[in-house]
Amino acid sequence: MFHNKLLRRSLALTIALALWLSSYIPIAAEEEIRLSFLARDIYVNGVLIHNYQLNDPIVIREGQTYLPLTASLGAALGIQVRMDETGRLILLQPVAPSGKTVKEADLACNLEDRTGTKAEEYKVAVVRSFDNGDVTALAAKWRQILDPVIWSLSGLLRAVSAQEAASEPEAEILKLNEGEILFVGQVPYIPLAALRSSAMLSWDAHFDQLTGLYISTDASVPAESYYSETNASYIRGRAAYIRGVRPELSLYQSYFYEYLFRHEATVYGVDQELLMAVARTESAFQAGIVATFGSVGIMQIMPRTAAAYGITYKQLKDVHINLEFGTRYIRDRLWMFGGDVIKALSAYNQGVLTVKKGDYRTGYAEKCLYNKSVLEGWLSTRNYAPAFETRLATDVVRASASEAD
Repeated sequence: MFHNKLLRRSLALTIALALWLSSYIPIAAEEEIRLSFLARDIYVNGVLIHNYQLNDPIVIREGQTYLPLTASLGAALGIQVRMDETGRLILLQPVAPSGKTVKEADLACNLEDRTGTKAEEYKVAVVRSFDNGDVTALAAKWRQILDPVIWSLSGLLRAVSAQEAASEPEAEILKLNEGEILFVGQVPYIPLAALRSSAMLSWDAHFDQLTGLYISTDASVPAESYYSETNASYIRGRAAYIRGVRPELSLYQSYFYEYLFRHEATVYGVDQELLMAVARTESAFQAGIVATFGSVGIMQIMPRTAAAYGITYKQLKDVHINLEFGTRYIRDRLWMFGGDVIKALSAYNQGVLTVKKGDYRTGYAEKCLYNKSVLEGWLSTRNYAPAFETRLATDVVRASASEAD
C-alpha cells in the first residue's frame, strides 16, 4: 500500500514537473497570417521603387506597413541583415543607402498577397557593427533570457539598462510587440513603425493615400518633403477621368484603377493612355460586365481566348487579371505588326488572321484612338501632369524641407 501511494505521488510530481517545463518551451506559431500587397508607389530617399519588382514585396497587416528584411531592399534603405538563429536575433547594421531603385525582375511579384507566420521568441537588434564584441554579448544575453528553463529577469534588466545608459549605444533592441515579427518563407518581416522608432536609425516615413509611401533614412530630411505634386497631379487626373465615366467608383477605387493601368503599362511597355482608351471603348471601365456575345470584364476578353492561356471565366472577373491579359494581348499584336497601332487594335478586336488577310475594318481602332485623344485633351485642359517622376533630386528635396521648417 505504501509503495503504491509513493508511486502515485512520484508519477503526479513527474507529470507536474513536465507540464511546468513544457510551459517554457517555445512553440512555433503555425497560424497563417494574411498580408496584403501594398498597391501604391514607394519612394526611398526620393527614389521610386515599384513594389511588384520585389520578390518579397512590402505588405499591409491590420493597417500597419511591414517591410521585408532582404538584402536587396536593405541596400536601398541602408541596412544589412544578419540572422542569429541560435540566439533568435535578427541583426540590422546601418550602412550608406545605395541611392538606387530595387528591381529584381520586371514582374517579380504580380500584386499577390502573402501569407506569413509569427516568429515566436525572436528579437530584432540594430547594431553598429556585426563584428563588435557587444553584439556577441547581446546575443548571449538574449539566449539566456529566452532559455525555456533558465530565465533571468535580472539579465533582461541589465541588458535593457546597458542600452539606455550608453549615450551612443552599440546595439539597440527594437520595440516590437509579441507577434509583430513575421516570417514569409525564410524572409523576416517587421513593421515600418519599429524602424521609425529606432534611435540608432532615425528614419522617418509618410503615407499619402494618393501618391504612396515615402521613407527617409536621412534624419535631416522629413519623409513628407519627398511628396511630388507632379505625381499627385498625374494620378489625380487619370483617376478623375475614370470617375467621370464611372461616378459610382470611390476615390480609393479610382486610385487603384489608375495604379493598375500604370502598372500594366510599365510592365508590358504599352502606352497608359492607349490602355485606358481601349478600356473606355470596350467597357467604360466596368470590371464585372459581361457582353451579350460573351466577352468579359474591363478589357472585354472572350473566355475561350483566355482559356487557351489558362485563365478561367471567374478570373476574368478580376479587374487586375483581366487588364493584365488585355495589355499583354495588345503588346503582342503591336510586336506582330511592327508597332502599327491601327493594325494591332484591329487584330485585338477582329483577330490576327483577319488583319493579315487585309479584310479588317479600322473603325474600332479609330474609335480607340479618338477616345485616347479625348482623354489627353481632357487632362491637358485641366493642367494635369503629362508625365510621372521616378526620381526626386536631392537639392529639390532639401529645399522643400527647409521651406517646411
